[in-house]
Amino acid sequence: MDRDEAFEFLDRTARGIAEMFGSSCETLVHDMGDPSHPILSIYNGHVSGREVGSTMDILGSVRELDQDALVTDFVNLYATTPAGQQIKSSTFHLIGEGYNLALGINFDYSSLVYANRILVDLMSAQADLQSAMWRGGESGLNDLLDECISAVGKPVNALNKRDRMRIIALLDQKNAFSYRKSVPFVAKRLQVSRYTVYKYLGELTGEARESLVVSLDHSIRLMAAAYELWDFGVWSPIIRAVVYEGLFHVGRAVLEGTFQADGMSFRAAGRNKEQL
Repeated sequence: MDRDEAFEFLDRTARGIAEMFGSSCETLVHDMGDPSHPILSIYNGHVSGREVGSTMDILGSVRELDQDALVTDFVNLYATTPAGQQIKSSTFHLIGEGYNLALGINFDYSSLVYANRILVDLMSAQADLQSAMWRGGESGLNDLLDECISAVGKPVNALNKRDRMRIIALLDQKNAFSYRKSVPFVAKRLQVSRYTVYKYLGELTGEARESLVVSLDHSIRLMAAAYELWDFGVWSPIIRAVVYEGLFHVGRAVLEGTFQADGMSFRAAGRNKEQL
């Protein structure tokens, strides 16, 4: 490929890319055999304000390039034009006998930055509705608590630990603890300390873990029985080891309180007290 053929190839490529990616995409062909790297052809030159023959780079500089820069490809780099446009810039060299040409691609994504700011503004919110409603008064949480106390059927001063545990469980089911500062509010109404409420919540998590242990044990027995009914041939010893070892590790994780399923952790300290 001689110099004319190389230029014709790069020029067609530049024109095609400019048409494909639209008016925000400037493409050009440089003569990198000259340290001043003059522009031989350019499309969508309004992006940088340059034209054929210009020796100015995308940064607005007319400095000559050093020898390394004259032969080095630069891919997906950030640049800012003198007018403040934000540009993604790439340069690819085509070097042959007697020529050193380069294809430049400069994509102006300034409008995308503005669009992103608008989208961020549209999606932003000051706070979640539930918390905002509760902050306007304690009536929402108070109503939930009254409902749960009524379900127990005793006045607060007659509640025992079992009754309070039931109330805490009912509140948890109704997502009452997603309200801000719900724990101190519940503790005050139930006439117990915050620590006691956290302790009850931890015990509820422990009960859920024990329930899962029973369910998992039953499932393991069914899976093991089903496995024994199937012949895997020469792979049986390997599959048996993998299946049983995996079940063993799952069971141990449940018993240790570190098992997680569907994003739910059965570790007693798994609740975020800051949120509560």
